[in-house]
Amino acid sequence: MTPADEPVHAPDEESAAKAVEKRAFIDPDPDAELPRMTLVEHLEELRRRLFISILAVLAGMFIAFFFHQQLFEFITAPFYAAVADAGLKDLTLIETEPGESFFQTLKICFIAGLVFTAPVVLWQMWGFVAAGLYPHEQKYVRYFFPISLLLFAFGIVCAYVILIPFGFRFLVSWGANMEVLTQYKIESYISTCVTLVFGMGFVFELP
Repeated sequence: MTPADEPVHAPDEESAAKAVEKRAFIDPDPDAELPRMTLVEHLEELRRRLFISILAVLAGMFIAFFFHQQLFEFITAPFYAAVADAGLKDLTLIETEPGESFFQTLKICFIAGLVFTAPVVLWQMWGFVAAGLYPHEQKYVRYFFPISLLLFAFGIVCAYVILIPFGFRFLVSWGANMEVLTQYKIESYISTCVTLVFGMGFVFELP
């Protein structure tokens, strides 16, 4: 074979291939580290975790129903404390619709069950969301999420200990000074408390 018949190689072909391989080793594709799931697998995973969460909340609600009297007294304690401070012994919550007190009791038990089983629900949410996050994003979530939960819980406590008692003490005393007959429906009172409690929780999330 003469020199003219020998194959000719590009002088930089081998070096270019090595450079590409080196770049791929230094800067790997972050998407390659994530688990690959099809759309059907994602939906199945979501369905499974939703089922576990709903089952946990229903179980918590069922357990809370055995303590519905204590829960109802706990929720209405700020109202009756405000009534006692105003010297209105005959003022009480009223029921204006059939089954109103029963359905409001179920609402209280549902909220209590949701609060008690929140770790299970949040763990299921995290298990589903974490699969789509990069490792550095997961690190940020692990750092900030517990702080957010603590701030939310602190807002709820502030609403129950400070906002609701002082608010109803002011409203009840105002009505008494104006010589107005004040009567609160059970549904209106509980809805107001729930709005204030969760509203303060979200307000404390702003920082």
